Amino acid sequence: MPTPPDFEARYRADDLPWETGRHDHALSHLVERGPIQPCRMLEIGCGVGTNALWLAGRGFEVSAVDVSPTAIDEARARAAQAELRVDFQVADVMNGGLAADPFALVFDRGCFHLYDDPSRREHFAAVVRDQLVSGGRWLSLLGSTDGRGPDPGPPRRSALEIASAVEERFEILRLETYYLDTRLPEAPRAWVCLMRKRG
Repeated sequence: MPTPPDFEARYRADDLPWETGRHDHALSHLVERGPIQPCRMLEIGCGVGTNALWLAGRGFEVSAVDVSPTAIDEARARAAQAELRVDFQVADVMNGGLAADPFALVFDRGCFHLYDDPSRREHFAAVVRDQLVSGGRWLSLLGSTDGRGPDPGPPRRSALEIASAVEERFEILRLETYYLDTRLPEAPRAWVCLMRKRG
């Protein structure tokens, strides 16, 4: 069974096609058009902090985690240089160690889609749900099966795979196709999935 890549090794090797140096355009669209408003939030898989810092600059109270210490060190340095406050921490969300106080929003760009095993995707959704206040929202940006045949892009998930993993715990508010910002020669097809915690 395929396992998620060793992200610390990839950050040390600078093998980072997802790190564009720009905040994600789907994220900015949702913030600037209104569905997502400034709040206390968690970013899972923040990398070097590009999106977390962009959000902090727009009034969000941001906590951000990544499994790679190298990425978090870079993110903290960028925050200091930009004079922005973000709580950057090294953490593996699939194995606990997250904040005790819930958030109004969880954002992940390219984490939920990493897991080939449906039970692991369901576990990821359960972890996110546990990090949210009642009615809190989860924004996930993930690879889509609508892309062309095998390529070096992100893992691909169908709408059915997404719904099967999240439906028990989340109401899907929006599931739209877009193109993921990367440094790859061709932008991969992807999903913008905005969900609300049930119950």
